[in-house]
Amino acid sequence: MNVILCHSAFWRLLLPLVSGITLQFYWRLPFMVCHGVILLLSLFILACIFIFLKKYSLRGLFGTTLFCFSFVTGVVLVTCSLNDSKWEIPPEDHNYTVLLLEDPVLKPRSRMCKACIAGSDDSIFNQVAGKKIILYLPLNSSTEHLKSGDGISVKTTLKKPDQNKDSEFNYADYLEKQGFAAVGYVRKNNWRLQEISMDFIDRIKIKGLRSQNYIIHIIKEIIPEEKNSSIAEALFVGYKSDLSPELKSAFAETGAAHILAVSGLHLSILFTALCLIVAPFNNISYLNQIFRILIILLLWFFTFITGLSPSIVRACVMTSFFCIGIVINRKSFTMNVLAASALFMLLYNPLYLFDVGFQLSYGAVIAIVLINPYLVKIKEFKSKISGYFWELSCVSIAAQLGTTPVSMFYFGQFPAIFLLTNIFAIPISGVLLILLPLSILLRIIYDFPTFIFFPVNISLDFFVSGIEMLNNIPFSIIKGIRFDMWLLINSYLCIYLIFKLIKNRQPHYLYALVFLVVLQVFSYL
Repeated sequence: MNVILCHSAFWRLLLPLVSGITLQFYWRLPFMVCHGVILLLSLFILACIFIFLKKYSLRGLFGTTLFCFSFVTGVVLVTCSLNDSKWEIPPEDHNYTVLLLEDPVLKPRSRMCKACIAGSDDSIFNQVAGKKIILYLPLNSSTEHLKSGDGISVKTTLKKPDQNKDSEFNYADYLEKQGFAAVGYVRKNNWRLQEISMDFIDRIKIKGLRSQNYIIHIIKEIIPEEKNSSIAEALFVGYKSDLSPELKSAFAETGAAHILAVSGLHLSILFTALCLIVAPFNNISYLNQIFRILIILLLWFFTFITGLSPSIVRACVMTSFFCIGIVINRKSFTMNVLAASALFMLLYNPLYLFDVGFQLSYGAVIAIVLINPYLVKIKEFKSKISGYFWELSCVSIAAQLGTTPVSMFYFGQFPAIFLLTNIFAIPISGVLLILLPLSILLRIIYDFPTFIFFPVNISLDFFVSGIEMLNNIPFSIIKGIRFDMWLLINSYLCIYLIFKLIKNRQPHYLYALVFLVVLQVFSYL
């Protein structure tokens, strides 16, 4: 940990920022911190002046004020975000003009729409403008063609989301972390389409989602079988609405759910393929830099057409930092790049910290970076094939160590056959992530008959059959063991101590590990 903090300026900024975000979210400090921000900013500027004037004896002041400023920044960001998701909801019917942020999601008796209020009755406009809400529209043919970016005028009564007392899932808390604090049910004749203006950020997001819809349309043309096309949509652009409950369950219970979440795995396969294409030009300095910039642009284009989901944006930001480091001839420290991507994501939206996908994503990557190199060294293989599967196994084990405590905390289940699943699913998903864009590109260029795309269809058949076969293995998943917050923290501390014990073989790590285990046992007595 000391090495990471010494070599990573971004970690020294990230840790106090995360502390400030967490403290403010759970304890809600009064907003008097604004005065603290002004004071800390003044001290920070003063420390910078002393550093600039070569007063190195005061560099401790610089570090301390920077730490405090980052901490207070986290507090302020969360306060502003919570103000957006907590507001006085008007108690009666009002007219609202809203922008649909995503395509409506089909529910058993309605269509659920995530929307942002752009206008309302004059009496409440200042109170509700810019707030995000969930609308439930009637299930009929007139709502069937609504899409992201549409503006609609509705008349409804907004209210706080209901919490199912019989469920452990806190729906109201989930919506708050997503920035939503009100829901509305719209009757059949109480809505209509309406033109609405969008700001630049919203236009970019909407165009990204519509690009995603265009890709989905092409996928359905080249892959006629419904089950396979739904897998292709989830795998390539992260669209899961067409997945059947049975398929979702099969992927979750075998530990392959991450394959269907467009994230770092998909981007790393694409990045590796692009790097192999430009590899012959690595010895030509200026061409190498130009190609690296082109790779960054292509990765962001892929991120754009997948709908700009937070998971793929995280991975793209991280990969972009690596590429920029190569372009400017600066060797990137992996943990520093990881911290930089998390820092910028949290500055954009501090509530990402409480998103399950965010926690699983960074938990997996941190574990891979820190633990995987030591696992790989345990055994060496002369055969490249054996070496590949050994490295794949090590990566899977490291990622599982990084994500299991979070998974047990939220879902209370553990995929016992995760290693077997990853050895099967990751190689075939890599093949699909090469075949799918090539097939889509061919379809865009010319209207080829469907049988031309048999390689991708056969690969999808094999992929889906394999996952279903793995799901039928007895005891493939362990359920009913849910971690509390203390056990979650304790699990990560134990994993860290085991890692340090293996690496340094110092007895005090063993003593600390035994102490934590005993403490956990006594907590159940």
